[in-house]
Amino acid sequence: MIISDSWLQADYGLSFASYLLDNYKIKAVLDFSSRLFRIPLIGTLVLLLEECSEEAERNENKVVFAYVNKEASVEELLKVVEDPKAVSAFPRVLVKQRIT
Repeated sequence: MIISDSWLQADYGLSFASYLLDNYKIKAVLDFSSRLFRIPLIGTLVLLLEECSEEAERNENKVVFAYVNKEASVEELLKVVEDPKAVSAFPRVLVKQRIT
């Protein structure tokens, strides 16, 4: 999903985040430093999601948060998602989807 980053700082983003946590394994959140689309001027996130009905499985899922601060190929981005510890091209962190 390609989406504006504005929901991360808005009240309405809480219900959207809850919906994601309750229905998907969030594989990655890729935050792009530069504007990808000229008009409108919005920040861009790429969310990689996998539908999952098992709460325990979602809670244990590891999420990659990466800040894409330079031009990157699709292959580079996939490497960050697949093995975040092996790639140092972008600032990133790997965390459990839900800390209980």
